[in-house]
Amino acid sequence: MSLSELKVLLVADKAGLRVIDIRSAQEYGKLHIPVAENIPAELLNTESLPFSKSDLIVCVCNKGHERSQDAAALLLNNGFENSYYLEGGMQGWFAEQ
Repeated sequence: MSLSELKVLLVADKAGLRVIDIRSAQEYGKLHIPVAENIPAELLNTESLPFSKSDLIVCVCNKGHERSQDAAALLLNNGFENSYYLEGGMQGWFAEQ
């Protein structure tokens, strides 16, 4: 998902939108998208996630590459059909601010 697509969804206050920061708690604590919740990738257990399989989930990592792509793929493979990763990640988000 592109930065502009996510921003449109956030402005529209899209119901069921979940922005999941999959970085470590330390990375998240330094800087994160204000609406993002932190679930580190290694804790991304699809059995106990605090959201529904029908939610629109956007995974975020630092650069929008492997970690968030892998997290979105894991969710997709486990029935979370609306799972994406944020292209550009945190670096892209704050570069546009």
